[in-house]
Amino acid sequence: MNALRALSVDGQVALLFVALLGGLLLLSLALLVRTLRDDGGPTTFRHALVRGLVGYVEIYLLLGVPAVIASMVHPRAKRLGDMAAGTIVISQRAALRLTP
Repeated sequence: MNALRALSVDGQVALLFVALLGGLLLLSLALLVRTLRDDGGPTTFRHALVRGLVGYVEIYLLLGVPAVIASMVHPRAKRLGDMAAGTIVISQRAALRLTP
């Protein structure tokens, strides 16, 4: 039960940061990825909540199997949480152009 409380507190903090920073978390900053709505706008608290709740079920309770299968099958590599929330994760890495 204590682990569930700790996860819920961690999840609440993560949701707060995602909502305040428009789809960014520390891990997202480190990996240079960003979560956006399907129309390209910033995520809201509702998007983060739906994505987080579905993510908890598909990743922690079901050991990530549905997330891997869904991302392999979906043409835009979305997991179930992204499909339910209407979000997409994009890379922020700049393209490297080498001049001759």
